[in-house]
Order: sequence, then C-alpha cells, then structure tokens
Amino acid sequence: MIINKLYEVHILIGGMDIYDYGNASNLNCTITEDVFTGVPICALTFTSSPQFLSRFPIVDGTLVEIQIKSKVFKIDEKYNFRVAKLTATPNANLIFFELSCYLDFYELYRGALKYALCGNSSDVFQSVADRNNLQSMIHATDDRQVWVASEQNLANWLSTVAGRGWASDVSGMYWFVNRKKQLFYVDIDRLIYGTKAPRVTFQCGRTQLDDVENNIIKYQSFNITTNTGEENLFNNGYGGDNSHFSLLKYSVEDVQATKVRAASEIININKELSQGLGETYSMIDTGNFHPHYYLAWEQNRRVLSTYSSYVNLVCEYFRPLNLSQIVTLKATASNKENSDINSLTLKYIISSLSIVINSSNIGMNIQLCSQGYNGKSTESY
Repeated sequence: MIINKLYEVHILIGGMDIYDYGNASNLNCTITEDVFTGVPICALTFTSSPQFLSRFPIVDGTLVEIQIKSKVFKIDEKYNFRVAKLTATPNANLIFFELSCYLDFYELYRGALKYALCGNSSDVFQSVADRNNLQSMIHATDDRQVWVASEQNLANWLSTVAGRGWASDVSGMYWFVNRKKQLFYVDIDRLIYGTKAPRVTFQCGRTQLDDVENNIIKYQSFNITTNTGEENLFNNGYGGDNSHFSLLKYSVEDVQATKVRAASEIININKELSQGLGETYSMIDTGNFHPHYYLAWEQNRRVLSTYSSYVNLVCEYFRPLNLSQIVTLKATASNKENSDINSLTLKYIISSLSIVINSSNIGMNIQLCSQGYNGKSTESY
C-alpha cells in the first residue's frame, strides 16, 4: 500500500496483508513505545465483514508484522508483534475489530533464572542481548555482585537490576526494548552529557524536502507539562533516607543520595527539598550486594524523577527516530519571527514515541522530556 506518495506500508496479520483484503476498511494502527513501560505495544482497528475471521482466524499469539519503507525519509523498518487480545463488535452488517498486541519477544515473560551471574548489572543486560541475538546499547556500570533472579520473569527482573544499577555518583539507570527489538540499558546522565551535538532539531511549521538533509523535523502543535518540586516530592526524588541492617557489621546502616547534575542553566533542583522527604527500610545486607547497592536505589529514583517536564509534539510525517535519542526543540509561540520560547529551547530526550498509521498518512506523536524548569542554576548537588 502506497500512503501519501511517500510510504510503502504493509500490515500482515497471520501472513495476510490487511491492505490487500478488499473488505477491510477504516484501518488505524498505533505503535507506542515508552522508556517507562519497557516494551512497545500496538493497537490495530479496522472494519470488515462477518466472514473475515472464518477466512483469516486470529487467536492469541497470531503474528502481526508491520513494514514501513520510504525513500524520501530513508526508512526501511519492520516490527513484529503478537496478538494479546481480540475484540469483534457487530456494527450493522459489518464487524469492528480491535487488536491489542505486544512486541514479539516472549522471552521477557519467561523465568529469568538462567541469566543469574556474577558481574556488573551491565553484564546481566549484555547476557540477555547475547542469548537472544538482540542488538543492544548498554552502558558499562561499576556494581559487581552476584545477581540472582529468584522466581521473577525476565521483564520484572531487569527492572529490579536497573533499579540497583550504579555507574557513577550522578548516574540514573533505566532500561527498555524498542520497536525494533533492540535492548537498551543506559545512564541518563551519560546520554545528556555524552551527546555533544544533537542530530535532530524540532521546529514549528510544514515539512520541506531540505528538512530531511538538515535533520529538521517540523511539528504542527505542542503542549507542555512542567513538574518540579511536587513531582519529585511524591517520588522521593530529591532526597530521603534509606536504611538497612548489615549482618556483617550487625548494625543499621544509613545511605542517602547526594548528587543530581543540572542539565541546563535554567534548571534549579531545589536544595531545600533535599532532606528528610522520606525514610525507607530495605532488606538485610548479607554481604553479597555491591558497595552502592542501597545508595543506587535512592539515586536512580532521585536522578530520573528530576526529568519530569514534558513537551508533547504532533508531527505530520513519520521520521526514523528512536527512544532515548537526544534532540533539540526550537519552541515558538507562533510562526512569526522572533517568537522563540527560549526557556524551552534546550536538550531533550525522547521518552515516548507513537507511530500513527491510517489509509491516508503516517504521522507521529512524540514526547520530549527534560529536567523540571524552575529558575537558574549550574550546580551539581
């Protein structure tokens, strides 16, 4: 199917291209991936005849394959999902079909015991990538210990490991699998500061051909959600005490996260909220854990929760962007000259991306994330 003269799209359900089936209409497909949900999902709806299911049976686990190609935008991608839920609703003489699908990576929901090892948390993620032939982006960590999965499935265990991961005294570790089934385990501080020249700039307006070569993506509209102190207060992000009982020392040990690096001069992470926000007690330390095991839990929450300001963009075309990509937003109040919103023009990380497909166009909704906006500071604390 050629869409908008720019894209060649195929959506195959159990090997059958829905675009080639003459009785299917009103097709809409949305692929959503988010760094905080870990695994992409796909929602697919269309209208067809009552005979559709008898000709093309759909059951739990049916493969849904989505192919998108574009010479203009240099796209050649394929995503595989599995049906998790099917709803068929009669509507006059037709049936309205709704499919909910999850990424075709069942290993995430199986037991994780075989991935237990002695090494860094980054070695755990590398082991998962190697065993499943996944492309990966994994930041090295400094948290060697015996990582034991117990009875958790792989997805839950990777979240547990990332929550205790430690790379430096300003690191914030998180993980996800993207729509192309690539595994990421990254430090947000290293992403923000390790990217010297963001490759993509978002600007208000209509897309021109030279935008492609200049790595400019035009958006039609945006809205902003800014959270600072309150968001971090609920997440115990600015501070708080974490205590545990050490069998080796036979005493209660206290740890407290101390540093967050401000990613922009307009950011002010309020020091006044850095003390006494909460007190938690963790499991007993039996000596297996790495030296920063307890501190890592506080610090990862502390660092990640400061990234609580979001800009949501609606874009006319789909471009080959990726989760956790570092970009620049050129925010404007209107299409007129000298209407830039300087306080919003800074580095962002792509925290959520939705590809929206219908019979006439492929667009995308993008969520950019930055640290809370509240004043001016260049400190690390």
